[in-house]
Amino acid sequence: MENNFDRAVDWLIDWETAGGKKMRVLDKDGRTLCGVCAKFFPEWVNTWWNKPDAEIVAAAKKFYFDNFWVPTGCEVAAEKFDVFSFDCSVNQGVALGKQIAICNSGWAAFALRVEAYVTAEEKRKNNELPGWLNRIVAVWRELL
Repeated sequence: MENNFDRAVDWLIDWETAGGKKMRVLDKDGRTLCGVCAKFFPEWVNTWWNKPDAEIVAAAKKFYFDNFWVPTGCEVAAEKFDVFSFDCSVNQGVALGKQIAICNSGWAAFALRVEAYVTAEEKRKNNELPGWLNRIVAVWRELL
């Protein structure tokens, strides 16, 4: 469902940038730009850090399409599962996103994401679990 990519990426960028108010963020993972963090993608962040916001958003959309939407198989996932699996891939990895993309049950998809967060020791240790669960609920509500 390639046509849902715009909906998915617009939601993601809005979530990651607090509605466009936080395009560039310095956090525990270093510099983060439209939700893309330098910890995992330093070259991309460094290339775009000082560019105008409109250029950053366009580049981020292409980045998310090439690195998450296509590798996860979102273009062939069932409606709503494409958006949910895309967000999962960005946040929890493409492997889990692929599992979500082929899932036939909304509750099973929801449970897979929650289970992955609950069992992620790093997230529990850093007290990040409530924020991550809030994200799952927010994207879920977007799809209803």
